Amino acid sequence: GAEGSVQRLSLRGEYRSFKADGAEAVSAYYAQAGVKATEKLTVNGLFQVADKTDNRDIGLGVQHTCTKNIGLKLEGHMFQGGMLNNGLQ
Repeated sequence: GAEGSVQRLSLRGEYRSFKADGAEAVSAYYAQAGVKATEKLTVNGLFQVADKTDNRDIGLGVQHTCTKNIGLKLEGHMFQGGMLNNGLQ
């Protein structure tokens, strides 16, 4: 995976391949972008895909930073596809 940030923009992504329940290898990736709207409010978007399972997840979230160590997060997701029970968390 990789991540980086420049001023108010942050980007993150990851790719991996794994075997699920002894089946053939599944490739999965995600990309996330965030914009710091104010000093304490960040808006994030997420797109995640797992091939061979037709899993798709599109998410949108906001985070309010209360203190240096405490933040409140609200997210909504639109998930499409079958669930994959692979023992990974």
